[in-house]
Amino acid sequence: MVKIAVHNDDIDGIACAALFLRKFPNAEIKFLSVDEAKRTSEIFDYIADLPKSPNAKINIDHHESNLERLRKEKKLSPNDYIDPSSPSAAHLVAEYLGLRDDISKQIVEMADRADRGKLNGELYKLDKLIKLYVRDQKMLRKLAEILASKGANFSSDPVFQALWSKLERELVESEKRINKVLERLKKSGAKYALVLQNDSIPYFMAKDIAYKFLELGGHAIAVFYRDPNTGLHRVSIRIGEKCEIVANKITEKLGGGGHRKAAGATFHDLNYAVGVIASEFGSKGFVVIVNMGELDD
Repeated sequence: MVKIAVHNDDIDGIACAALFLRKFPNAEIKFLSVDEAKRTSEIFDYIADLPKSPNAKINIDHHESNLERLRKEKKLSPNDYIDPSSPSAAHLVAEYLGLRDDISKQIVEMADRADRGKLNGELYKLDKLIKLYVRDQKMLRKLAEILASKGANFSSDPVFQALWSKLERELVESEKRINKVLERLKKSGAKYALVLQNDSIPYFMAKDIAYKFLELGGHAIAVFYRDPNTGLHRVSIRIGEKCEIVANKITEKLGGGGHRKAAGATFHDLNYAVGVIASEFGSKGFVVIVNMGELDD
């Protein structure tokens, strides 16, 4: 049986799983965090949208930081398929597996859009459900199976509809809190922002603040929240198209990685991380720091 590992908390990772299922319907799939992938001693035939684990045979990925690490550690194999210029890991998985059917193309297109932050409409719902069930292997497998079967019509699946209906009712209050943050940032006129979530909203809503800030004309934003996989502090950095700040160069200083426009890191010392990022953003312009825990005071 083919054994596979994919990233557990975003559309790209689940899209990779869906593509593998189209090629290997009975494959065993593990949904792992980045840290879990680095630590695991399990043997995998493929590991995608994740750093290459010690006993993985083939790594399919598009993260520049992963490629640099493998080159530095001299662990890059001729069998690995890593291209930082690719819009998504799913894009590379489809190429590697030779998947050219319509549903596979739809899955890749969705992953490409999601990794560009285009989480509109039904993709928004999918992203939120993935993050809600980030520690639930069976549910993530189910979502991957729905994608593999339905492609772009995934939201027509009765199971998906039932899951979203239940979650939707819980998101209304979070949207109100996010709007408060955006109102404060808009009034300040700042183009560079740091937002400390402080458990004011579910962790999987944190990146919504970043995307909406950039849509409003912001240049760069870092959102801090509690990582569901480790319980540690985590930051997601998002950079606007016209901004020259390189996100992954900042997160690498904190032990993380990612891409030029979107990157993240997990760490223990929140104050240090805030200082590092505030300094980097501050070199480009006025920075506003918003603590969501204080918005209701």
